[in-house]
Amino acid sequence: MTQLEEVKILRRRVKAFYSKALDSLNSRDYDLASFLSEQAW
Repeated sequence: MTQLEEVKILRRRVKAFYSKALDSLNSRDYDLASFLSEQAW
């Protein structure tokens, strides 16, 4: 696996965590939103 492929995978995961964090925040699940936003970084 090339470094570029690894970066693409990580970026896709970051976007997924961020999206789920926003969903959790909007549904007022603040603990999960906090955890997912940390995972996105």
